[in-house]
Amino acid sequence: MMRRFKWFGVLALACAGLVFTVQAPTHPARPVRVIVPFSPSGGADTFARTIAHKLQERLGPPSLVENHPGAAGNIGAVVALQVALARRKLNWHSLWRALTETGHVTVAVSFLIICASIYTRMLAMSRMRQALVGWMAAIGVGVGVFLLLYVLLIIVLGTVIDSGYMTVVVLPLMLPVAEQRGLNLA
Repeated sequence: MMRRFKWFGVLALACAGLVFTVQAPTHPARPVRVIVPFSPSGGADTFARTIAHKLQERLGPPSLVENHPGAAGNIGAVVALQVALARRKLNWHSLWRALTETGHVTVAVSFLIICASIYTRMLAMSRMRQALVGWMAAIGVGVGVFLLLYVLLIIVLGTVIDSGYMTVVVLPLMLPVAEQRGLNLA
């Protein structure tokens, strides 16, 4: 569970760009600033506010969350970089480590996108979706049974693979069946 939370945190920070939390090496006397390069009330902002609350509980002084939205997070990343440089909290080693971690996450996300594209093309060429829709229609599976089978499939796959990969595997197969059953997907 802790490993899954670690990767979620790394992914959230990578999606937000290079986000640095500026703080003193020991318990800070001043408030800790957390810079979020997205607008308030979004997923990144909620995640940052949760982290800021935990920082405040552990370190003592208040944690301030600053939102600097715009340009797909680049403005907030530049502000965080400027603050880190101005306070001399950024050295070559920490910059290299942040860039390396960002690269690892970028490679993983790119790999997911490439595999999803290949999988979708394989499904289209093999006509597996059409065969599944035809088979479900032939045996007369109703909406309730379809949803039950779908939930069971999600539970079984959830014990083996990550939810992102599970979505990539299951949705291209199940969406045509759901549409044919008349389920409202909007």
